[in-house]
Amino acid sequence: MVIPTSRYNNAHHLADTSPSAIANSHSVFNAKSDICNQPEHVIQEIALGLNAKDYASFQLTCKYIKNSLHSFKSIHAQLTNNQSRQTLSPDYRRIDSDRLVRSLLKKDSQQDVILGLKNAKAAAPYFHARDLTYVDTNYLPSSIYEEDDTRIDAVIGACIDKMTTLRPSGEYLRFDREGFPDALWLSRIVIPHEEMNTTTLTEIFAVFNQVFNEKTGAERLIVARLADELKNYWYENPPNKIEKKEIAACASLYPRLLSVGKQAKSVVEEFRS
Repeated sequence: MVIPTSRYNNAHHLADTSPSAIANSHSVFNAKSDICNQPEHVIQEIALGLNAKDYASFQLTCKYIKNSLHSFKSIHAQLTNNQSRQTLSPDYRRIDSDRLVRSLLKKDSQQDVILGLKNAKAAAPYFHARDLTYVDTNYLPSSIYEEDDTRIDAVIGACIDKMTTLRPSGEYLRFDREGFPDALWLSRIVIPHEEMNTTTLTEIFAVFNQVFNEKTGAERLIVARLADELKNYWYENPPNKIEKKEIAACASLYPRLLSVGKQAKSVVEEFRS
């Protein structure tokens, strides 16, 4: 629910003295008055259904609502505290992740990241193949003069290089941008199932989390998206002798990584490729 509260909007409505404009103005003020008189738990229920952008706007409706809600700083602090985060609604994790995704994409919404986020996936290389998992994305480099090692290559390569117990391989597909300007490039991690066990399972997600935390640009969202896609795919198609409960237990160790990956999938749909 979005309540218009800016002085400009209210002034605009009042400047028009037609009966319909006056009625509309009254309805706006009545709506604001009604929402500001709701019990605190109702205010919080409404807020927890919003994304980060609308949550921030909702906080500005009135002083009462602002005081009834956690600030973004408070939410993040509680989520990083092992004790306090147990008492928070899971929706706060979603809002915190949504805020990070939007912040990174606001600073950097180049086509390589946008396409990379939209096309991130995890799957078997072909139907019925059960001995490999491909974790990859297709994208276009930001410039036709992009060097061979793009930032998406680099972030995926960092994930591969940091895995020491499991030794996945990397695959990269390139096209001449002048000759094939719209051909999508590919960056891929190839995970062999024969080496999969609880130790290597833990290492994979630990490395994704490490690279996610080390990077500062929007390419870190690619790592989060791949981690979430891999978790979802393996939960439905467990590799080797790994059980679903082991995948769920491993995923529970990295709630922010996977929450950001899930929100990135949702938020990126707002951007055009």
